[in-house]
Amino acid sequence: MNNLYKLGWNSHLDEVFQQSHFNTLTPGRVIIAHKTCYEVSTGSNSFLCELTGRLLFSLQEEELPCTGDWVFFQITDEQRGIIIDLFPREKSLSRKRAGKTSAKQIIASYVDKACIIETLDLNLNIRKIERFIAQISGEGIDPVIILTKADLVSDHVTLLSGLKHLDAAIPIFITSSFSSEGLQPLKEYIKEGETFVFIGSSGVGKSSLINALLSNDRLATSTISDSTGKGKHTSVRRELVILDNGGIIIDTPGVREFGVTFDSSEMNNSMLFIEDLDEKCRFTNCSHTTEPGCAVLKAVEEGKLDYDVYQSYLKLKLEAAHFLESEHERREKGKKLSRLISNYKDFRRKNE
Repeated sequence: MNNLYKLGWNSHLDEVFQQSHFNTLTPGRVIIAHKTCYEVSTGSNSFLCELTGRLLFSLQEEELPCTGDWVFFQITDEQRGIIIDLFPREKSLSRKRAGKTSAKQIIASYVDKACIIETLDLNLNIRKIERFIAQISGEGIDPVIILTKADLVSDHVTLLSGLKHLDAAIPIFITSSFSSEGLQPLKEYIKEGETFVFIGSSGVGKSSLINALLSNDRLATSTISDSTGKGKHTSVRRELVILDNGGIIIDTPGVREFGVTFDSSEMNNSMLFIEDLDEKCRFTNCSHTTEPGCAVLKAVEEGKLDYDVYQSYLKLKLEAAHFLESEHERREKGKKLSRLISNYKDFRRKNE
């Protein structure tokens, strides 16, 4: 059991395990989730596991095991096993599934901190970073910003000026895998037993950064494209790795879009410096759009609150509200369908 602590095991998980009906089985953590099977580690050994038929056919897509999940499994031979059940999922990072209005995609679970990886160059997208922050914070996970490839630019100050509304609340690291700039402070920040997930677009250097932190080329990387100046997409799966200092990192494939799945208004207020203004509004339920006596609108008019930050705040609120409305409609349709099936079964039983 001691080896599990290398994977982030703690007293809370031990209590959950002891109180479970499956406490005679082996606990382990999913370190890689393939399409039809899962690599599960006990800290000392890894096993390629499949799901029981009960789990395979009863779980919704977003409930299937993902990288970072803790599971109960039965060892069938030296390198294989069967997942019997999952620990109750906690601190899972998700996003709106691309192209679907009300579907979630779980990226990783049991995450302590989520690192938003962006390249430090002229294409630095502040609005995208705010979108990541809104979703991460709402999940109860601490956001961290890591800017990569710092060796390729000389004017850091100008590029970082767009992040001034975030740097008081969120740690920001400037790094270079090539020159090793900023790697040591980042290593020291990733504490033993804590799980960090690295997320960002393709080509921002996530795998290169992790390899630099590992001091070896465990994860596949590629050269920078001559046409775009970006690295090419290499990560094709979510994989959990452990640093020499005991810190845990989950690498993820690049994401083109990162949809917000719930309204985390309070957290957004804090992160986007609207919280202090919100308290000065005339109405306690102010939407910060048209109300008289709105301190947020006044700050925008006076230039104290950046207009782009304000627009980003409104857009995230609207997107989250739209997702929640769609999800509610989907659940209501599901309930109606369940009632219809139940009524049909009752009708069949009465007429047999």
